[in-house]
Amino acid sequence: MTLFLDTEFNGFDGGELISIALVSDRPGRNSEFYAVTSIPDNPTDFVRTNVIPRLAAKPEPRDAVVARLLLYLGEHLGEPILFDWPYDGIHLLCLLVVPCGRWHAIPLNLQLVTGATFKSRKPHNALSDARAFRSWYRRRK
Repeated sequence: MTLFLDTEFNGFDGGELISIALVSDRPGRNSEFYAVTSIPDNPTDFVRTNVIPRLAAKPEPRDAVVARLLLYLGEHLGEPILFDWPYDGIHLLCLLVVPCGRWHAIPLNLQLVTGATFKSRKPHNALSDARAFRSWYRRRK
């Protein structure tokens, strides 16, 4: 089975994480993970116009997002996590870092997929984009 990752963040250079989604190609319970981590104090014009209006939840405290993420990933151990933009993987990994130089040691198989071209039903919504990425990937196989 495979997971598809997408994130939204403030700017194009890995700015503050706004939302994260993981979508499994395995149907059923816990097939999707979505969280809003923050709404930036100073969003870029693009984020203000295209990302914030499409958020599908309210921001949660980081600890709550990480706890839910760890549970989700624990149910999908060993499954490759595909993403189409480097900062998606970086933001996922940053959520696993905890203060004092520690991290949640969970085995991950991250794979950057190049050349992905897909249209999302709600562009710039991480969950919708992750679903569209999954559909694109299935069609190309």
